[in-house]
Amino acid sequence: MSDSRKKIIIIITIVALFMILIGIIFAINSGNTNSTKDPSITNVYVDPGSGETVYSTPNKTPEKAGGSSVVILGLSKLLDIGLTSNQITKLRTYFSDYASAQKPSITEISITVASIKRTINNGEVTLDFIITINRGSTMNAKIIYNNINDLNLKIYKVTDNSLVYSS
Repeated sequence: MSDSRKKIIIIITIVALFMILIGIIFAINSGNTNSTKDPSITNVYVDPGSGETVYSTPNKTPEKAGGSSVVILGLSKLLDIGLTSNQITKLRTYFSDYASAQKPSITEISITVASIKRTINNGEVTLDFIITINRGSTMNAKIIYNNINDLNLKIYKVTDNSLVYSS
């Protein structure tokens, strides 16, 4: 066999292997258009207030905050703006206490992160924001604290700003 003929065979073999490799990559990617898509998930909800995605999976109990019966969305934003994990734990407890005392029962509380307003006055930090109850009604909420171990939650009606819960 001549050298030129060997070179042509080598080039054709390399091109063929390259085409096979591209075909394999294309087959893998076309089968995985969304690598996070789980066929067992039947309902996906993007919460408009918190921006968090909620997945409803058949035959599974929804994940609850701290073992309570209420899902609380938007807590990560409060961590981002300065609350400690201990304060978040207290806040979950307070929201759960409020939710369990309500009739009909509250199963989801969503913090509208775009509404969070932070003020500091003489060392006292206040966070005012809107919460959405069970994807429907809204209420005003206020967190007040002086140090990293301290936290008070107040919840008010939107209509007349009357206090409905204080921790």
